[in-house]
This record gives sequence, C-alpha cells and structure tokens, in this order.
Amino acid sequence: VITPIVGMTLFRSLAADALEEPQRHFEQPRRVQKAWPGWVATIDVAAAAVALFTGVLGVRPLVVAETSMEPALIRGDVVIVREPVDVAGLAIGDIVMYRQGTMPVTHRIVRIEDTPGGLMITTRGDNNRSEDTPVAADAIDGKVVFAVPWVGRIALWVRDH
Repeated sequence: VITPIVGMTLFRSLAADALEEPQRHFEQPRRVQKAWPGWVATIDVAAAAVALFTGVLGVRPLVVAETSMEPALIRGDVVIVREPVDVAGLAIGDIVMYRQGTMPVTHRIVRIEDTPGGLMITTRGDNNRSEDTPVAADAIDGKVVFAVPWVGRIALWVRDH
C-alpha cells in the first residue's frame, strides 16, 4: 500500500522539478509554496488505506482467491467485509466470512439452527455441491457488504508468480 503512494509522491516531485522554470536565488520556489496540498492529500490517502486494511473503520477488504462462490463472486474480486458481525441480524442468503484454520472462507448462509450447544450456521459456496461443516455463530468474523469486481487479480497474480 505504501510503495505506490511513495512512488507517486516522488514522481510528482520529480515532474514538478523538471517542468518548473529556473528561479532566482532570492525568490521562494513555487514548488515550496504549492507542495503542502499534495502532501496533505498523500497523507490522507495513506491514512485511509491503513485504516481500511487494518479494520479500524469496521470493514476489511478480502480478495476472493477461489471459484467456490461463482457466479456471485469471481476469483479476483475484492469483497468488503463488515466486522464484527451482528449474529442476530444474519439471515439465510447472506454471504459471511469465517476462518477454517488460517484460511478465510467466504460462503453463503444456507441454514441457521438453534441447537442446545448454541446457534449453528451452515454455509455453502454457490458453485459447490455440498454444504460446509456447520460453524458456531461466534466463529463468523464478518458479513460481506459489497464486492468490487476484478480489483484483486493483480494481488492474486503476484501471489501465484
């Protein structure tokens, strides 16, 4: 996240230097006078990116890495997951995220059962033939609120190569 921001800032600075007319030694360079809005914007974008990727805003992006949710979610889509989730507000048909070991699983709820051991939620990928093993409601980490198509393809390509 930080690398593109630093790169854009350096490029902006170099481009401004290359295009700027020579200044007299007693004049304050125009670049110094106009630099602060660019830095403020860069810091704002960096802070927003850090807040988004750390979950501070209550949402977290997640790249869809498998095809189990096609056609609703395609490999390479980025889903925005709201955390934490209000379990009482979940319904059949909602797409939720939970962890199976260390791997995040993003599947659709197909059944919610109130058992003596507590609320159990069964999910299934839209492209899967069988249901997942039921998980306790408190194991649900978040609910998908929307998806951004194709944005995560670069991240998947970098990971795979």
